[in-house]
Amino acid sequence: MVPPGDLKFYFSINDVKMVSSSVKVIESDEIVETICVPKTNIIENIIQKDQLITKTYLTDLKAIPRPARRIQRPRPKSPWDVSKSVFKTYQDDTDALLTRCFEFDWNCSKIPKMISNYHEYEKIKKFLKTNYRAM
Repeated sequence: MVPPGDLKFYFSINDVKMVSSSVKVIESDEIVETICVPKTNIIENIIQKDQLITKTYLTDLKAIPRPARRIQRPRPKSPWDVSKSVFKTYQDDTDALLTRCFEFDWNCSKIPKMISNYHEYEKIKKFLKTNYRAM
């Protein structure tokens, strides 16, 4: 980036001061070149021909205020209901389901292998089956 306006410069090759033949040289004690750099719009990279700020710049301005923000009022909360919750497909335990579950758990356990007496085996199974819902 070079600021707009007249710039004076020189360059050197092997400590010898040189000037370009394409640039107008101003005679001086030193070898100096001058380049005129035009005003450039950096954002669009287009040479500006008009002044940015004119005499009527402030009167020509048109401003519109921002629209007011919409205020979102919180919706009233509906009372909790099972049919609207994640538990809507939940099924309560039935006696048939509990019996199936108990038999599965009983067959997976090692209790039948530990008890050799058949009467004690039946008493323990009956006791655990009646208390299975609480377990």
